[in-house]
Amino acid sequence: MKLLTTKTKAPGFLGVAVALTLVSLVAAAVSIPPTLGLWSEDLEISVEVKVADYTCPRSKGFWQHQFSAALGLQGNGFFTLQELDDMLLEISGSSSVFKFNQSSPRDRAEEALDILKPPYDGMRDKLEAQLLALWLNHVSGYAEGYTITLDGTEYDAPTLIEEAEDALENGEQDSYEYWKDAAETFNTSFDCDP
Repeated sequence: MKLLTTKTKAPGFLGVAVALTLVSLVAAAVSIPPTLGLWSEDLEISVEVKVADYTCPRSKGFWQHQFSAALGLQGNGFFTLQELDDMLLEISGSSSVFKFNQSSPRDRAEEALDILKPPYDGMRDKLEAQLLALWLNHVSGYAEGYTITLDGTEYDAPTLIEEAEDALENGEQDSYEYWKDAAETFNTSFDCDP
């Protein structure tokens, strides 16, 4: 399998981290009382805002951690339980493989975590784990504008999802590893900052 990854446009809006940078001189000037005559009442203070875009496809492990954190099992995540549940419900409405039918957001999140988290019984389970991560990248906007090329064919997330789901629905066991590798490549090939 020949793999090539490309980024075709700027990714979506989710996951945007905002960092405020203040010039130390401005901070120092503000702390000096006006009675010392070093600045006047009409001093203009400007704040520089830098926006860093951290949205790009994320690994299965990233999504596994998001569910673990939202369920209170370990660490902190970027998404709340409700945000993750909204993603799972969106996936349920479109996927032919994943149907999160449980009655509560917590139960749906626990099922998603069970799919994402090893150990896996076989290649089908490994494919389902990578496919769920790909779905989460897609519905979160993290996959927007990204493609990979496999054996000369370019795939965006929706097309890759469709191919992998078709293989699972049709029981094409000989292709499970191929589509697992393809989904994993999509989920892990792009350089994401935090």
